[in-house]
Amino acid sequence: MAMLGRHEMSAARLRTKIAERFDEDLAESVCARLLELELLDDETYAERYVERRFERGGYGGARIERELRDRGVARATAAEAVARLVDAEAERERARLWLDRFFASARRDRGSEKDRAAAFRRLVSRGYGSDLVCDLLGHSR
Repeated sequence: MAMLGRHEMSAARLRTKIAERFDEDLAESVCARLLELELLDDETYAERYVERRFERGGYGGARIERELRDRGVARATAAEAVARLVDAEAERERARLWLDRFFASARRDRGSEKDRAAAFRRLVSRGYGSDLVCDLLGHSR
């Protein structure tokens, strides 16, 4: 409970942490009991994670989904949470806002191919689709 009290985590991640400190059998039984008591729930964890990373972090759906899988959330659970909470229009708006801030920073020029390429790389690495980024930057693929 102390581990969960510090920060939320997926069942797989908690299982791994308990197994590292104690043993595999204990990790399995503790996680099973927490799931049974609904104190551990990957769906709720995934939804909260998506909200944090998208709303406050400004990351795109693809990156958030990848991060959830890296944290032990099942592929389907991660995909469902992202699909439910990150709609295309909201993602487009987040990307546009990020681009505006990027080009507003010192020494950035929307007309410069170098700066546009840097913006493209940054947005794609943040989990936004390349088609979306190309559209926002105004060039075709």
